[in-house]
Amino acid sequence: MKLKPPILIASTVISIHPGSALADHGNFHCERIPFLNERAVSAVNKLSHNKTMSVIVKQYAEKWEDEEIVRTCKAAAAGKSADFTCMQGRRDWSAIKDMVPESYFSMDPATLRPFQLEFQKQRAKERPREAALKQCEALGVMKR
Repeated sequence: MKLKPPILIASTVISIHPGSALADHGNFHCERIPFLNERAVSAVNKLSHNKTMSVIVKQYAEKWEDEEIVRTCKAAAAGKSADFTCMQGRRDWSAIKDMVPESYFSMDPATLRPFQLEFQKQRAKERPREAALKQCEALGVMKR
């Protein structure tokens, strides 16, 4: 039996064609815990002036990811090339910063905490990641 060279296999797995989302688990899945790579840690630290703010920044980064997932799936459905792999290293931190209310950047942890908890509660109730992935399935570009 002849084996394919590892580079060919890797390039086949990483390559995404419109209408197909089978690479990297096919659902933007990351092998490691999000926000632990050096680039993400640095970006979160730059945008955060306290621990509560870092949680908020990560929450808005997740919101950006949800929106990016929908944009990616719509692009694939339109026949354009799309990347369904992990978001690590692809987050637009400027766009994420712009999503965070400006007033949060000057608030102390105690003042920020109710906003952080409310946003967390809202995301848990609405389940936006699930909704984004369902939208991708409905577009016919992803199976989970």
